[in-house]
Amino acid sequence: MRRSPDTGTYWMQGLARKGTVPWGNNASYVVFRNVRDYGAVGDGVTDDTKAINNALMSGGRCGEKCNGSTTKNAIVYFPPGKYLISSSVLMPFGTQVIGDAINRPTLVASKSFVGLGVLSTDVYTGGNGGAEEYYINTANFYRQIRNVAIDITGAGVNISCLHYQVAQATSLQNVELIASTDPAKNQIGMFAENGSGGQISDVTFTGGNIGFYGGSQQFTAQRLVFRNCNIGVHIIWDWGWLWKSVAMTNVGVGFRLAVVDSTGNIGSVSIMDSSFSSIHTAAVIIVPPSETVGSGSTGVVLENVALSGVTATVVDTAGKVYLDGSSSVVRSWVLGTTYEGNTTARGFSHGGPVGDYRRNLGLLDSNGAYFERAKPQYEDKSVGDFIHIKDLGAKGDGSTDDTAAFQSAIYASMGKILFVDAGSYILTSTITIPSGVKIVGETWSQLVASGPYFQNQRAPQVLIKVGNEGSIGNVEMQDLLFTSRGPTEGLILVEWNMQAASPGSAGLWDCHARLGGATGTQLTPAECPASTSGIDEGCNAASLMMRLTSKASGYFENMWLWGADHMIE
Repeated sequence: MRRSPDTGTYWMQGLARKGTVPWGNNASYVVFRNVRDYGAVGDGVTDDTKAINNALMSGGRCGEKCNGSTTKNAIVYFPPGKYLISSSVLMPFGTQVIGDAINRPTLVASKSFVGLGVLSTDVYTGGNGGAEEYYINTANFYRQIRNVAIDITGAGVNISCLHYQVAQATSLQNVELIASTDPAKNQIGMFAENGSGGQISDVTFTGGNIGFYGGSQQFTAQRLVFRNCNIGVHIIWDWGWLWKSVAMTNVGVGFRLAVVDSTGNIGSVSIMDSSFSSIHTAAVIIVPPSETVGSGSTGVVLENVALSGVTATVVDTAGKVYLDGSSSVVRSWVLGTTYEGNTTARGFSHGGPVGDYRRNLGLLDSNGAYFERAKPQYEDKSVGDFIHIKDLGAKGDGSTDDTAAFQSAIYASMGKILFVDAGSYILTSTITIPSGVKIVGETWSQLVASGPYFQNQRAPQVLIKVGNEGSIGNVEMQDLLFTSRGPTEGLILVEWNMQAASPGSAGLWDCHARLGGATGTQLTPAECPASTSGIDEGCNAASLMMRLTSKASGYFENMWLWGADHMIE
């Protein structure tokens, strides 16, 4: 395909592509897709909708009535430019939409735009809010959006920049959502009405009647900026939601924690290391709380929250003030059900500090906030700073034993960044990761434990060993999937021995552990049907997913673990 000119310099655009479908069952399938190769122009005038949809959907991807896939992941890459879009662009299951991290592209909704969001991770097929969708919202896994801006200011009413109905193993990073400040348009930055979410980080919400509107079983959201929104965040339901490093400026209401009609409660939220400035109505609005068991009263935790120009901090929908705006910093404040110490006795706080809780100084940064570090994207690196594992002898075809080649590649990559091309790498013994190693996967490259070495549950063996006990150093790993093939009841997927030489210098980002159920694992319902009378010994997948040794330390952001007897030890 002929590519339109672009000016991107980010390494991801120029890197050679050697990745293949996991288990090597489709050599013609394209893992990395540059939208320019599919006809997108990116001039802000040409309608690029069809071209972008072609980039997303080509190759028989997992769309309508598919529900889920573990084999047809793809990266859809946007070079710098402005991409005009006239209707919702669907992200199929297993998609990573990634833009140039140096010169971020903008997706612009046209004046006649039709759809729920410019990018959409799920689609209603019947035209009604309760209609059937492409994917089950709580199982809508494996999504990633990075390095894009979405602008809907020139479009019409009741639309969103992003329809983000997702579940686990999902992440959002370095994204700006720009909506109109005209209340008559009722535009929303992110519409996330359902799911069981993953990680949202480094997102800026500019304008909009609501910045973030939605509900989910669980989510972690950090390093978010809200500017000039009528409502920053409106949560309509949840189990628990952590909001970390949120900065709101010139916002009417910071957090509105109530169902749509403002009469029902949500679950709970924790807001920490955050700031509210020039908040016109209240930082947090809740439904009137109740300490009656079973009433479903909303829980609110504020911790290390700075206030400036805040009319009221916490109020309810009836107008009662629980925390005014007079303090400059709220160190610790709790409203809702409490359980102190090791007791199971239930208490209830009507607002204020609980117990003698203190922050662990070893977990804090120089400003007293809990330490965090954004996923490295290596913007200062060039293509020459990367080395392909498939150039060093590993096949990743799901059948070749790649153990020796993989370990050799680890050592050969020192001083560079090891790029683990998409595929399934069969590993039949322990792989050791020494200090100084940096690894980048491609659409969750699969590292697969297999064989008798991992089959003795009385003497478990490690697949990926990060350092040796007592090691001090630096390791960075991202976009990998730790998994297994066949019976491996003596498997420990990851053993983390490394103690970080400095805060955040040893970490994992968007790395996941998955055992059984997926194509290639030989532990699907076909091999391991449901049983009500004991366990099929040939269907035991692992002893432990991750072991942290006593002197180890690490930074782990958005790591999901599915399917072992024990997850973390």
